[in-house]
Amino acid sequence: MLGIAAGVVALLVTLCAFLYFGINSLLLWKLTIEGPETRRVLGLPLLPAFLQNTGIPLAILGFSLLSTELVVVSGLLISLGILLTTEKSICLHPALEATLLRLAIVTLASVGLFYSLF
Repeated sequence: MLGIAAGVVALLVTLCAFLYFGINSLLLWKLTIEGPETRRVLGLPLLPAFLQNTGIPLAILGFSLLSTELVVVSGLLISLGILLTTEKSICLHPALEATLLRLAIVTLASVGLFYSLF
């Protein structure tokens, strides 16, 4: 039973981390494809979304690996992303963002449940 539970939690953590890192790679790809004149305009509004979408999977990995340092760094990244958010900031589509946040919550809950039971 322990092996099945560990496999399900590992699958959720991997899926969530890959989805968030995939979104981050798309955000960085958009920055590199745009021309130099629009890159300066896109850089600052894209930074809060990039920091938040980097911090969330790092927090999940930090909690699953029991790494306090990784959790602190991810908390700082998320906080910095929230502080830098302005009305000009580029955001993800609300449906995609809500789905990713729900997946992150389910993943963190499953990691916490796994560590509390086993």
